[in-house]
Amino acid sequence: MLLEALTIGQMQWLQVEQQQMLLCPERDLQQCVKALPDAIQSRLPTALELKQNLEFRQGFSLTFSHSDVKGMVLYKTVPQALIAKVGYQLIDYRSEFEISNFLIHEIGHIVVKATINEQQLAPLFSWQCGDFEFQHYQDELLADLYAMWSMAQSEQYPERIAALVDKRNLMLVNDTQNRYYWSVPIIQDIRDNFAASEIKNTTFATFINKVWQLELKVSDPGWYQQMIGLFKAEFSLQPDYHQPSYLRWHRRGFGEYLKPTLERHLGAVVAQNWLKKRALL
Repeated sequence: MLLEALTIGQMQWLQVEQQQMLLCPERDLQQCVKALPDAIQSRLPTALELKQNLEFRQGFSLTFSHSDVKGMVLYKTVPQALIAKVGYQLIDYRSEFEISNFLIHEIGHIVVKATINEQQLAPLFSWQCGDFEFQHYQDELLADLYAMWSMAQSEQYPERIAALVDKRNLMLVNDTQNRYYWSVPIIQDIRDNFAASEIKNTTFATFINKVWQLELKVSDPGWYQQMIGLFKAEFSLQPDYHQPSYLRWHRRGFGEYLKPTLERHLGAVVAQNWLKKRALL
């Protein structure tokens, strides 16, 4: 099982989906670069450039066009702070799964790219909506679904999925520029249709192709943009932000996505009182 195989804080080679990749904590960057094949080293940014790219991030993945090594994840071992304001309450997000969940998301980026290149994945729904970068959203969505599939192999599946949902919700509460990471609707659609055992007993490619057969809410660009509009309406720092009247029809559905996260971090009473006050229940 992938999650049980992770050795956080140490340089580690992993064999995932018949692909070899390297997990590299920041402090081992020089050692990691030296461990890569010469053909990859010659095309890598400098160590200084890699550290600069990491400065304001938890980490990132690099994919390689190489017969033996498919990618590397460079990461910080200390979780970055995430503080979200809900009404007059501050939520300081913390999870024991933060780093391991992050790593399987980044591993997912590497696996997904290789799986798509091998044409094992059916085409994802495709839509255009204003300046929305659909490819960015698809990349993050597929990486989260790989994380979800990996979590289903673990006995901690419910707790890990809850942590992932909370992180994605609170990232968007904190800053609507994080809209490309909001996988909560599709995660909920999957949980409504598949038990963990059904996800566990299939390959990742088969799992994804089954997911695309569902009537996914996020396949409708108008619906998705309206959800993002509600995040802006409720959590924008701009006091004069105007909420279009048509968004009112979606408030309760929107509240259902937020409710579990708020209950876990604020307590059921406080969370439900705030949701009712905002007409989100």
